[in-house]
Amino acid sequence: MTQRSGWRPEHAVLLALFTAAVDVLLALLLLIGVFPVSRWVGIPVLIGGAVAALAILAYSRKLRREQRPEWLETQAWRKGLMDKLHEGEEPRSGKSDPRGG
Repeated sequence: MTQRSGWRPEHAVLLALFTAAVDVLLALLLLIGVFPVSRWVGIPVLIGGAVAALAILAYSRKLRREQRPEWLETQAWRKGLMDKLHEGEEPRSGKSDPRGG
């Protein structure tokens, strides 16, 4: 199998969900006055956290597009590819034939 990079799309989605959950909790605590700051500080915190979560989701989509062939590759897919190669068939891919055909 190919070497995977450190970040995978599903990890970025989990990070975005975690960021959104923490953001909502912190904003609610600020809005109800648990911390000794103005209650209105909760609104910018909520907006900033939402922007951060959306940015992480956008990065996740970019990762998913870049790594798609890599993270779709499974052991069953790899075994099927090896079986085709051993049988003498050419594996199907989106690439053109290097022999010019």
